[in-house]
Formats: sequence, C-alpha cells, structure tokens
Amino acid sequence: MLHQVRTQLRRVRPGRWSQRLSGVSPGLRRGVSLVMVLAIIASMVTVAIWPAPTSASLTNVLYNGGFEQGFSSQPGCGMVGSGWQCFTNGGGANYGFYDDQWDRVVAEGKHSQLLELNTKGIMLGDADRYAGIYQTVPVV
Repeated sequence: MLHQVRTQLRRVRPGRWSQRLSGVSPGLRRGVSLVMVLAIIASMVTVAIWPAPTSASLTNVLYNGGFEQGFSSQPGCGMVGSGWQCFTNGGGANYGFYDDQWDRVVAEGKHSQLLELNTKGIMLGDADRYAGIYQTVPVV
C-alpha cells in the first residue's frame, strides 16, 4: 500500500511543490509532505472500510410494520396488529391492546398499536409488569 502511495505522489510532479515551498525550511516541507501522505492514506482507508449497501438493507422484512393491514383479536391481549404477537408477564395488572386511530399519536398512516397497562380496580397491583408485541422475521 505504501508503494502505491509513493507511486501516486510521484505523478503529482514534485517540482511544483518545491517551487511553492522554496522559501520554506526543509523541516516544514517534510511536515507538509507528511500531512499530505497521511491525508491520502486516511482517505484510502475510509473508502476501503466503508460498508457497501446490500439488497437486504433495502428490503422491509416486517409484515404490517405500519399497522395499516388490519388487526386481529388475540386471547389474553385484545386487538393486535395482523402479523404481530403479543406478550405480557401476567400478574396483578390489567393489560389492553388496541387499534389506535387518534391522529395525535399515529406517526404515519391511520393506525398504530396502543398498549395499555394499569392497576385500576386492583387493590394490590404487582410491580414490574410489562407488555409488548413482537414479530419473528426471516433473516437469511
């Protein structure tokens, strides 16, 4: 790699450099040359390690990612986006899964998934309750 850099630097016509830097000390000339070489090497390394886009990065692997393809009722949860599964950790809490159509909370389209977790009407609700949705997708 160093050989390639030297070859490219020879093509730059070093005579022009010496004319521009003729009144400058040799140490400063070496310093400028070193900075130029390091800049070229850094740019070559950056180009070499830059990730190339793959076809997988352009593919949407989620089904119904925007929740516009409808909802279905799932036992123990409620209305969950089609293609999605629900989960909770049970315990003393009320869980609700809904098709939310309120404009203020829908980021894109007309639907979003609303998850509710509350202890209303439960005398001693359990702490650390959670709920969510997930989807298993092929990654091959």
